[in-house]
Amino acid sequence: MRGKWGWTACGALIAAVVLAAVLLNARLHKEEGNHAAALYGQSLDSLMLRYSFDEDAADAGDAKDASGHENEGLKTGGSLESDGKFGASYRLGGAGDYVELPTALLGGLEELTLSAWMKADDLRTWQRLFDFGNGQDRYLFLTPMSESGKVKVAIKNGGGEQIIHSTTELELNSWTHIAFTWAGSTGVLYVNGREIARNDELSIKPSDMAGTTSYYIGKSQYDVDPYLSGEIDEVRLYAKALTADEIADQLTSGMTDEEAVAYVSDWLALPSTDRVVEDLNLPKDGPGGTSIMWMTDDEKAVSIEGAVTRPGEGEGDRSVTLTATISKGKAQAAKAVPLLVWEEGVVDYAVTIDASVDQQGAPVSETLYGIFFEDINYAADGGVYAELIENRSFEFADPLWNWALRTEGAGDGLLAVLDSEPLNSNNTHYLTMEINAPAAGDAVAVVNEGFGGLAIEQGATYDLSVYARSGGEAISKLSIVLETEDGKRIG
Repeated sequence: MRGKWGWTACGALIAAVVLAAVLLNARLHKEEGNHAAALYGQSLDSLMLRYSFDEDAADAGDAKDASGHENEGLKTGGSLESDGKFGASYRLGGAGDYVELPTALLGGLEELTLSAWMKADDLRTWQRLFDFGNGQDRYLFLTPMSESGKVKVAIKNGGGEQIIHSTTELELNSWTHIAFTWAGSTGVLYVNGREIARNDELSIKPSDMAGTTSYYIGKSQYDVDPYLSGEIDEVRLYAKALTADEIADQLTSGMTDEEAVAYVSDWLALPSTDRVVEDLNLPKDGPGGTSIMWMTDDEKAVSIEGAVTRPGEGEGDRSVTLTATISKGKAQAAKAVPLLVWEEGVVDYAVTIDASVDQQGAPVSETLYGIFFEDINYAADGGVYAELIENRSFEFADPLWNWALRTEGAGDGLLAVLDSEPLNSNNTHYLTMEINAPAAGDAVAVVNEGFGGLAIEQGATYDLSVYARSGGEAISKLSIVLETEDGKRIG
């Protein structure tokens, strides 16, 4: 709970805790000369919806579908701009402007790809690029700015949220391509053709979204969330999870030769350039029909085909610069790629054990030897970690990791992790809750399931402490309960 009030320490003895407040280089094979056409053609076969916003301004209310599936959308507010990313674009003013898509758009899909070009005028927490679902219990949304200021996808199907949370912040007033692919248990986020985040453990499948009826661009299922402010172009839905190569070819499909070359120059990257120990895969074809030619300043160490010859042990590492020349038509650009080729015999890590006779430690049995390392509950301290709450101070890369919002009745709310006015210099993040529970039977809670559950012994005593503050009235009641996996309250 947030506000400009002091922190208060609360303590309780419980058997465990559920803390509550009342409540995206698998390249497709090709024949020489038609790589981009083959990829782009295959992705077009699965294209279900495409809004280019190139319709006549007189059709102010309709978002025309250029996919051939007649999935027209309904524009509310906003305006058509003539100088979009490709032709016209749709501008949303941030106050009631959005596009509503056809009902049950995701019905029957086993996998999907959502993508769009976006240029943000401003970024506000919980704005939506896409939000598909039924209210606040079933949804798939993509926000350009989550509670941590990063691009994020959240999926819910009646239980807890499942998240694909990136570390990428979007730039203002700059066209950015955003794509999300989802197939089976894997969801992947891309920005400008690069994978920025993935989750390979989703238990919710695309087919679980069948029956949802509210589909928005620029608008949230939550009325309190801000509307999107900026321009969008080339909004697309595919009935398949596009590969990284297909996404890169899709986003370059409308570019001029110069734009495609500039994009590939930025996109092109080789893995582990500061640790080269094996042959490199040097691509000769790039997205959008571009070609790539390689040169090297040290053919002995790294050839133009990517063959690597490491210096001998004791000769030292060798610095090499590869130069990629990207071309399409008459457009051309060069990109230097510095490499460090490691000498033979070098390893990533080494452990040195000093077994000097004059520095003996504790006596060890002649039949006992080896190295023992114990890591229980992610403690990494060589002993049992007594804390039962995972991510207790909201300091994980995903600050809401293992925390979930639960509602009952008509209650609803929002969770966010902030770092302004923290508890102290050691605890710099904290959870805030915005709660709406109008009736006596309504409730809003935040839940933590511990480290894969809470290991509790009957009759044992457990200590809980929490700091809490309110931004307005004093906290009248703080309820803490222990539940079994099936929701039965036992303490």
